[in-house]
Amino acid sequence: SKGLIGKDSFSGSQAQPAVPAHRSFDEQIVAGISTDDLDLDLALSTLTVYCEKLGRAPLTREALLPLMREQGLLAKTEVGPDEVTKGAILLFGKNTQSIIPQAVVSVTEAGKRREIYDGNLITQHRLLLEKLESEDVNPVLTVKKRRSHDEQLAYPPRVLVELLVNLLVHRDYEVEQSANIDVSPGDRITFTNPGELTPA
Repeated sequence: SKGLIGKDSFSGSQAQPAVPAHRSFDEQIVAGISTDDLDLDLALSTLTVYCEKLGRAPLTREALLPLMREQGLLAKTEVGPDEVTKGAILLFGKNTQSIIPQAVVSVTEAGKRREIYDGNLITQHRLLLEKLESEDVNPVLTVKKRRSHDEQLAYPPRVLVELLVNLLVHRDYEVEQSANIDVSPGDRITFTNPGELTPA
């Protein structure tokens, strides 16, 4: 209800959900990895914005790990430190490609220049967005009208944001190939993910 907006316990003592017989890729535990392998400052800043958007209580550093458990990024053990999932490594890993090497995006311009964007997905999103917003990828065009002319970007920024998010989020990271962005200046930008459509 509205009266609960801004109130949140981030309790780490809540009963843990039953572990499904088959874990999705994001939910799989990575052996030999601990929270030391995560950029917890990045996790805190990212999840703080998440909580603000959902009207949850302000996130504190003390509440960070309980929230990450709640979101399925960490798994609490009866004894010992939290287990880390592949989802946490994808989002906040310090060395994501050492565990999931295919989690990269290849950007090719004019069929020649090729750059590989690596790091965790939060970092990739930031760097790729800077690339897509650059003048060589999304130039300002002069659109002539009958008695005047307007200037506008070749591609609406919101469209590029949505396509990029879809590329990163709706991807099968089990497929051992990179995602690809092909830029054909003055023509088109193509976003391609590896894998196939899941059966209906």
